[in-house]
Amino acid sequence: MKTTSHSDSDLMTLEEVASRLSVHPRTVLRWDNAGKMPRSFVLAGSTRRWRRSEVSEWIARERGGENEVTSS
Repeated sequence: MKTTSHSDSDLMTLEEVASRLSVHPRTVLRWDNAGKMPRSFVLAGSTRRWRRSEVSEWIARERGGENEVTSS
């Protein structure tokens, strides 16, 4: 089994991602389920986390391109 070590500061909660994007947490879940953003992974139970670096890179790409991050 492959294990990857991440510090807590490398991972973002649903609330942190929503705050960073200025959207409601349900919007983040919809985008995640639709594949419109970096994929989350599930910890014990149903707790989702996102890699901070992947979210930051995605935001930079979205802001640099023609498509803005929107809550559609």
